[in-house]
Amino acid sequence: MSPSQLLLQHDELVEGPKLLHRDGWFALLLAHGGTGFEHGVLVTRSRSLTGPYGLDSRPLLTSRDDPALPLQKAGHAELVRPPDGDWFLSHLTARPLRTPDGPRCTLGRETALQAVAWDADGWPRLRHGGHRPAVEVEVPDAAALPQPPLNSGPLGWPWSTLRAPVDSSWADTTSRPGWIRLRGRQGPESLWEHSLLAQRITEHRARVEVTVNARPATFTQSAGLVLRYDSLSYLTLDVTWAEPEGEPQRGQQWQGSGRRVLSLVERTLDGTHQVALVPLDPDTTVVLGADIDRTSAQFWLFRAADGVRVRVGPALDFSRLSDDHGGRLRFTGSLTGIHADDLVDAAFTADFTGFRLDCTPA
Repeated sequence: MSPSQLLLQHDELVEGPKLLHRDGWFALLLAHGGTGFEHGVLVTRSRSLTGPYGLDSRPLLTSRDDPALPLQKAGHAELVRPPDGDWFLSHLTARPLRTPDGPRCTLGRETALQAVAWDADGWPRLRHGGHRPAVEVEVPDAAALPQPPLNSGPLGWPWSTLRAPVDSSWADTTSRPGWIRLRGRQGPESLWEHSLLAQRITEHRARVEVTVNARPATFTQSAGLVLRYDSLSYLTLDVTWAEPEGEPQRGQQWQGSGRRVLSLVERTLDGTHQVALVPLDPDTTVVLGADIDRTSAQFWLFRAADGVRVRVGPALDFSRLSDDHGGRLRFTGSLTGIHADDLVDAAFTADFTGFRLDCTPA
């Protein structure tokens, strides 16, 4: 085995090198400045694979010098060339929302393309000029390019789960045709087994809804709709159980006739808060939903008797479900989906159908 070879040292953070050989040059693309709002791309090159490498006099890409740009955190890139011969830069970026507490990226890190041209000296440059990312770029017809196959799995694309793939022991699609039956396990704060199926929110405006059929028998059982960032940042609207109105909570030992309710819960870095509690008829199937408008999330219940959507609780701060809330550096963005909890027996089941997520560019 050959010894490792140091190619470049830099006085600022660089990482994620990508090596390209073109026209006799070995070019290294370097992620620069970390992965937050200081993110950028530097290029260095050499005639020899092992160097020495000379650094370009200017960055290839960054948005750190203009906080008003719609695309921020631009960096960590790779040069690619589709069959038509034009060059493009594939890079990470984020579309922050402006809030009184600073920019917040509820959509997480996304991937963007920039058109690239090579200058007379052989350096890559953004085709539109400068180093700031463009919002709109002409690209080849995607339909003409070969498409990789998608592994849709038993539930179809694009469901996501936590920490393990879908397993029929907790996500059953056969017992009730047209429905998904979830067996409740640990709660949304758990770092272990939580029965969650979710889809990524891809725009700053979105509506999500789902029909839920669930009959919990204790407050440790619940099922419903979730807007989620992680185990410390989420919003849930769940069908659950509570003692009769006015009765104190008596835990698992309660033997009286409780009531089925909707519980709206907000989990932030400050803790878990029940925002609203709405009584439900004992056996009805319910349609739950939420409207996301940039930094706001309004949950609702569809009232079938008169065809009206009834707000549940106040509008909540959706920007807390972001990469930047609380000063933590995170990357994944927010999701929405269905979940079921049974904190004691892991036996309670709930049925879901008609899940729909519509995302609309703001």
